[in-house]
Amino acid sequence: MPIGSAPKTELKTETQFQLVDRMSPEIMNALAKASVYKKVGLTKARLAVPGEIVTTIIKGAEGDIKEMKNTAKEGDRVVAGPLGEEYLNTAVEFPDNYEATDKAGWYLPKTHCRAIPNPLGRKVKMITSWGPPEYQDERCFFACKCDENGKIDTKKGFYFVAFDSFIQTYKKIKD
Repeated sequence: MPIGSAPKTELKTETQFQLVDRMSPEIMNALAKASVYKKVGLTKARLAVPGEIVTTIIKGAEGDIKEMKNTAKEGDRVVAGPLGEEYLNTAVEFPDNYEATDKAGWYLPKTHCRAIPNPLGRKVKMITSWGPPEYQDERCFFACKCDENGKIDTKKGFYFVAFDSFIQTYKKIKD
């Protein structure tokens, strides 16, 4: 079974989250047919301190979800999300994802993705290609980076996006 499930226990325990195989044929086929979105709006970012631990916490109706935890390396950036969450972009990926504006510390996103609403209808977890596990609630979106024409780039990442964050920061550009 490409998507494994974990038993439900009390709120906020790891076993409450269903493990998602990010490369399963079912998910990748659904994403290949999904609409293309562009990330929009100004984003604030700062240079991270090497060794700094950045914990991404998403505030939800049933409580906060600790989405992921990363340790910064030289040149990495801490990016602020629309819900007040912070996440890490590596020194390599930041210039691919954001461009500077004339306002210090503010950037315009350059990324596109294909995205679908969470098809499992429950809290999910995946082992990311960049290391730590990522967690999200049942309302999240499953997304995969793509170019502006919708060609998926599995090497650039499959990720979850919190529902409120997705609604605030992504604009559909192609069905």
